Formats: sequence, structure tokens, C-alpha cells
Amino acid sequence: MNSLAEVSGLTLGTAQLGLRYGIANKKGKLTDEEALNILQVAYSEGINSFDTAFVYGESERILGRFLFSLKNGLYPVVISKLPRISVVRKERVRKQIEKYLNTSLQRLGIERMPVYLLHSASDLSAFDGEVIRVLSEMKKDGLIGAIGVSVYHPEEAKNILDMEEIEVIQLPLSIFDRRFLKSDLLTALKSRGKFIFARSIFLQGLIFLSPRELPRTLESAARYLKILREFVRKEEMSIDELAMGFVRSFPQISSIVIGVEDLNQLKGNIKLYKKGGLSIDVLEKVIQTFPDMPETIVNPYHWREKK
Repeated sequence: MNSLAEVSGLTLGTAQLGLRYGIANKKGKLTDEEALNILQVAYSEGINSFDTAFVYGESERILGRFLFSLKNGLYPVVISKLPRISVVRKERVRKQIEKYLNTSLQRLGIERMPVYLLHSASDLSAFDGEVIRVLSEMKKDGLIGAIGVSVYHPEEAKNILDMEEIEVIQLPLSIFDRRFLKSDLLTALKSRGKFIFARSIFLQGLIFLSPRELPRTLESAARYLKILREFVRKEEMSIDELAMGFVRSFPQISSIVIGVEDLNQLKGNIKLYKKGGLSIDVLEKVIQTFPDMPETIVNPYHWREKK
């Protein structure tokens, strides 16, 4: 099973399984046994899509061990990501892509990458489009199933609307980050036949932190967290219920990428997903209550301490 049409509504993000990931992560990197158990339970609960990346530490290797354990040929859809191309000369692009892709395939123990995303949207136009040309040829050769891109900014999503080679897009969406809802961008992407993965619905756990737990670089998020806590109190909801329900309210989203640190989180997220979207009333309240937030809060690239 490697067809996008069969991808489950939830996709398990595996960054947490391969390295210490997430601003609210208190457990650190999981053991291989813990990670494999999470993958097995997710699969048995109907999650047949797993998101990883070359740069996610041990993630691809661990996912490869899990795929090998299935031994039934009915493999789930694997989404991995091509690191940003760092060569200087155009004629060296192919060699670097081959190196990254072959390494990922070897780690995963598969011969074909079902979905391969550019980890950096800037590579869409790099080297006069050479990156996309190479990936398209690899797709024709059967090494890649579908080509896509992971984006951080709405403008990056707009740039792929008319790119037939790009079938998949992964974008951030949350109660705090509603940039991609403007200009009916989700509908435009869907109408062009793009398969849309939504990620960062919990903002790497930021929404669960109390104001006093915020690092210095995110102190400006304190007032938004206070608004959030007051909102869920009035609506008699949990924060994760609101966050999942918000993203579930948009039918343009094909699958939601969620990362977990343990089995309880996994099972809790599956339960929340099954509840569906928010009521129209609550959805309208969310949009009216939460102001547009600066990119320094909604984009994790800005969370690092400046040296």
C-alpha cells in the first residue's frame, strides 16, 4: 500500500523517535524498543502513513526496522525529506540528491520512496529548476512515488500551485498559526490536486506550556497562552482537543502529522482525531478570539537563542 489515496487521516511523525525533539519534550530521545512499540501500535490502530527525514537522527533507521518486522509486503506510506542542496555547481546536484536518497532508502530498507519532500522550499527554483528535474527523472525511473515540498510560508505554497511535478505539500496549521487559511489558499491547493499534510498542530508542544515555562526567546507568547487557557476553560475543552478539532475542521487537509513521546499520547491523539472537527460556533470563536501572531512565535526557526 503506497498510494496517496489510501493514506490514513493521521500520519505519525517520527522526529521524536529518532532524536530529542519538541520544545515541550521532557523525556528526551526514546529507546529503540519504545520507538518500535509506538510504531507497531500506531499501525495496528490504522495509521498507515509515517513521516520522517534524512536529518531526524535515528528516525529512518528505526522506521526501517519496523518496516522489516512487518514481512507481509503491505508496507505503509513512508514520507521522507531531501535535505537542502548545498552544492555550488549545477552539475553536482544529481550526485548529491542520489547520495541523500540512496542513504535514506538503505536506512529504511526499501527500494522506492513513496513520498519524497524537499525539506527546503528554496530548492524548488534552485539551479534553474535542476533539483525538480532530477527528482522527476527519478520518479520516472521508479525510485520515487510522489514528489512534494515542506513549506513554512504561504508564499512558498503559492509558488507550487501551478507546478504539476509537485503533488504533495506539508504545511503548518494550528490555532496559533492560521497564515495558510488566508486567501483561501487551502482550497486553491486542493483544487490543483495537491495532497495536503498539516503539521505542527500543537506547535511542537508550545501550546501546552505555561507562561513560566517559556524560554527567553518565546516570552512574547505568554499572553497568547493565557488567552488560550481562558478560552478552553470557558468552552470546557482540553487544549489538545481544541487544537486537534481546529485542524480537523478543514476538509482540504488530507492527513494530519502528529508526533508523540509515548503510547498514551498516541492513543490520546487517535481518540481526539476520531471526534472530528469543531462546531461552527466554536470554530468562529477561535478565529475571532485568537489574534494573528508574529512569525517569531509560530515559526520554530526563530526559537533558537541568538549567539
